Amino acid sequence: MTDSALPALALGRRVVSLLVLLLASSLALAAPVELPVPDRSDDARTAVLRQAMQQTLVRLTGSATPQQWSETAPMLEAPERWVAQFGYLGKPDALVLQVRFDEQELQRSLSEAGVPLWGSARPPVQMWLTSDRGDIHSAEADDDAFISALRQRAAFRGVLLSWPKMDGTDRERVSAADIRGRFDAPLRAAAERYGDGPVLAATYYPNGRPNLRWRLLNAQGDVAGGTLEAGNGTALAEKLADEIADRMAKVYAVRAGEAQTQPLQVQGVGGLAEFAALRSLVSGQAGVRAVAVERLKDDLVQLQVAFSGSSEQLQRMLLASGKLQACSPASGEAPLQPDADLLAPAPLRLCWRARG
Repeated sequence: MTDSALPALALGRRVVSLLVLLLASSLALAAPVELPVPDRSDDARTAVLRQAMQQTLVRLTGSATPQQWSETAPMLEAPERWVAQFGYLGKPDALVLQVRFDEQELQRSLSEAGVPLWGSARPPVQMWLTSDRGDIHSAEADDDAFISALRQRAAFRGVLLSWPKMDGTDRERVSAADIRGRFDAPLRAAAERYGDGPVLAATYYPNGRPNLRWRLLNAQGDVAGGTLEAGNGTALAEKLADEIADRMAKVYAVRAGEAQTQPLQVQGVGGLAEFAALRSLVSGQAGVRAVAVERLKDDLVQLQVAFSGSSEQLQRMLLASGKLQACSPASGEAPLQPDADLLAPAPLRLCWRARG
């Protein structure tokens, strides 16, 4: 990319095509909710629709108790008003109701009511889990009751979990002793192959009263952690999922308000694919109403972001994605000066995290 008109025009045509594709993908219906239902009667369907709406609102708001906002009461009392599609699966003795709600309309109503929303930008949480004597659990560990409960509760809260392969490459870089000893350097080295985003390390102690120690690491080197305990393994797994979901919602959930234009400068964007990834990342954040490309120069992209939260929250959200980082003083030329008036907000300046 250069500052000349011809390359910018060529890139602009390709950007328009990308934006059309991104818009089309954002309009797709959300994944359905599937819940068991005793029969096909209206009463049974309405009762299960309320459960499905509760689950949908938990995911949209990032809160385990969306009923705390009175504005959700009509949605929970009459969920059929928001149904886009529904159908039945399975046999009469194992019947399942599958329902898709009109999430765009739900989000619009919640936003107008000032209820916080957690958008589509949800980086998966890398799970590095071991027990007090066992190995690190891999993606194939489906037979473990604790992991099954953790996955179910995380899915209910709208948190995506990813698991290591624990193949030869992983075993060369990190061990269960590293997790138990809270040695972050080998863990970060092993996590790099699985992409960006938060990394959760936890050690589970099932004997006696079940408890665990957990640590959450992000791309900026920040670490949070603590201990949890519960009466049984299932309750403990649910506590861990809720702890992570609550922390992520504090970063990503945005209370609606009047959108303000925030200039955003990103350096180190290495081509069209990275530009598309950047635009998709920014536009997918909760509270972002629109993203406009203001200027392109070499590897620097300047955007105008209409955002209903504060500039500090937008920065926290983008940094938490793991794909952007604070720029070092020696990261290149001075930032472009916006063409807007001097009273415009100061631009956020971040750098793209190129992966080797």
